[in-house]
Amino acid sequence: MPKAKIPGGITPEHFLRIRSILTSFLEEMTAAAPRSKPSWASCRLNESGDNQDDISPVFVGWVEHPDLAAERVRKNEPDPGLFRFGDDHYSELFEDCIKNPGTVRKRNWHRDLKDPVRGKWMATAKKQSIEAGIMFRRSIGLIADGRAVGTLNVGFARDPAPEDRKIAATLKRWAREDHEPLLTLREHFILTGPKLSGRASR
Repeated sequence: MPKAKIPGGITPEHFLRIRSILTSFLEEMTAAAPRSKPSWASCRLNESGDNQDDISPVFVGWVEHPDLAAERVRKNEPDPGLFRFGDDHYSELFEDCIKNPGTVRKRNWHRDLKDPVRGKWMATAKKQSIEAGIMFRRSIGLIADGRAVGTLNVGFARDPAPEDRKIAATLKRWAREDHEPLLTLREHFILTGPKLSGRASR
C-alpha cells in the first residue's frame, strides 16, 4: 500500500491511530511525572513536499488528559485534536526541534509571552493551551531515516522542572525510531524534513 502524503493523504483511520498512540504516550508521561500534571500531548509532522528540506509543520494529533477534556466539554469548546488537525501555523518551537533533534526543548509561557520575539510570534497563535492554563511544555524532534521529520510535545499544568529527568527519559524513549509513534509513522506516511549529519542522525 502506498505511503500517504502529509497532510492530504491522512485518512480517518490514520487520525484515530495517531490519537491512540498519543493517548498511550500521555498515560505513560502521567505515570512518570504525576506532580507536573501532564495535560495534553501532540504530534506535528513536516508537510510531505517536493523539497524535502523545507520546514512546514502540520498538526496530525492532539489528545488531552481526561480532567482537561472534562473542563473543555463543560465550557462547550471543540476537541483540539479535531479543531487543530491539519493546522499548518508556523511554530518557532517546531523549527527549533527540527534543527536540534534528540534534544528536549522547553517552554515556560509565563516567561516567554513577555519575550519581545516570542510574544510577537504568539500574537497570531491560537493559544488553546495557554488559555486552558497549561503554561509549560516539553518537546523533542523526531528522526526517521536520517531526516528530522516532526515533533512530539507534551503540556504541563505545573512547572515540570523537578521531574525533568523522568520527562526527558520518557520523551527520548518515545522518539526512538524503533518505538511508537515512529514505527507507525514510518509505515504509513511519506516523512520528509531536513537531512541530518551522520552524527545528528544517530
